[in-house]
Amino acid sequence: MLALRLLNVVAPAYFLCISLVTFVLQLFLFLPSMREDPAA
Repeated sequence: MLALRLLNVVAPAYFLCISLVTFVLQLFLFLPSMREDPAA
């Protein structure tokens, strides 16, 4: 039961971390392409 409780705590935190990392990566990859002129 301890493993189940641990999983209950770790899973949301793990999901939150992955979401945060994905968001930051999108920010760093998407914003520079928006700032620069695509036609240039």
